[in-house]
Amino acid sequence: MENLKTKAEDLTTHVGDLLDTYYQLGVANLTQKAARTAGGLFIFIISCFIALCVMVFVGIGLSIWVGSLVNSPVAGYFIVAGFYLLLLALFYALRKKLFLPFIRDFIVRKIYD
Repeated sequence: MENLKTKAEDLTTHVGDLLDTYYQLGVANLTQKAARTAGGLFIFIISCFIALCVMVFVGIGLSIWVGSLVNSPVAGYFIVAGFYLLLLALFYALRKKLFLPFIRDFIVRKIYD
């Protein structure tokens, strides 16, 4: 009878150890995913900042070039601003069909990766 009692105590100890191990594995997986997501977000923010700087300088250069073509610096800036507004309107019009599904799929892929 004591042998059965010892085996039952060992079984409860092993089940407790198993549950603790699964808990620690879950915490480790969650921490790893959070670290990967934070690293990806940091790289994305830095990339967006660099892209914004590039776009500003390209816009200024393009404005000066277009202004020299039409012999009016002000017109060059307005033409380039109109082009950017056209791109913005296009982005806004296509956001639900192209951009939001892409972003949603990217996020889901990163979560389950």
